[in-house]
Amino acid sequence: MTTRHANWVFLAGFILVGAFYVYDSLVVAASNEGAGLGPVKFPIVLGLMLIALSLADVFVSVRKRDVEDDELLEVRNAEKLLMTIILTGLYFTVWSVTGQFYPTTAIFFFVLVMLYQPNRTLRTAATVAVVSALFTTALYLVFGLAFSVQMT
Repeated sequence: MTTRHANWVFLAGFILVGAFYVYDSLVVAASNEGAGLGPVKFPIVLGLMLIALSLADVFVSVRKRDVEDDELLEVRNAEKLLMTIILTGLYFTVWSVTGQFYPTTAIFFFVLVMLYQPNRTLRTAATVAVVSALFTTALYLVFGLAFSVQMT
């Protein structure tokens, strides 16, 4: 895949995300007609701007036809990137199904950090487990206790 093709793929993705965002915002706006322009219409404007800017970039990239400048796309650590995307999807799925934010976050943090460790030893795993527990505890103290945000 070349950089030009990758650009088109990402722009198509942005357009699809923008279309979904506009649709979802229109559903919210229809249910809150009396809310005024700001909180209801602003997400619609953001989604339309995302679509318009993506279409403008598609137009510019189509008009700029320098095939010589196009180079093969090289993604270093593509396996780790793909694994990170899969783990993130799995994280949100497990969180949604179980309703347990903090244990799921601690496990996700541990697995993700271990994925990127060059030397995976028992000592490294123990250190990462402690850091993961401290990170999740800090999240709970800040958001759960200080701000009273329920993360379930």
